[in-house]
Amino acid sequence: MSDRDIKNLLPEETLDLSTGERLVIHPVPFGKIPEFFGDVGALVRKFLAGGKLELLANAEELLTTAFEETVRIVGRIIKKKRAWFNTIDIADGVAIVNVVLRQNIDNDRAKKNLAELAARVKALLPSQTPFSLSSAQDIASKILSGDTAPDKSGPSAKAS
Repeated sequence: MSDRDIKNLLPEETLDLSTGERLVIHPVPFGKIPEFFGDVGALVRKFLAGGKLELLANAEELLTTAFEETVRIVGRIIKKKRAWFNTIDIADGVAIVNVVLRQNIDNDRAKKNLAELAARVKALLPSQTPFSLSSAQDIASKILSGDTAPDKSGPSAKAS
């Protein structure tokens, strides 16, 4: 059995923090998805309100635009209160955020399953449904793939 097979079966990661604390990080459990996506939704709404959705995949922008939302999401996953984050250094905080992103969003298995779920939901909706799931899928796939360049074909491009 390869290391990759083991990581798929037991997808936890252990980080040794500069404080000497050993932190074991697990992916979001299925039963916690409503809370997780509720928090992620708040984060995305903040980027949308600022007209910066394409910058969501940028780690620096994530931490400067939505630091508290990011800490809330990560804190839920690692079961740490907000005050704990004031006791760790920047490198440890960034490492924790990177692990959480890798485990829950930025992996082939999660991408495949999310795309399949979105396609199934879309197939269940009547064709005259007023909102576009495909545009949400497009945004999600751009974020997940790292393709965050603004779309030049939208209405603002035509106005120039």
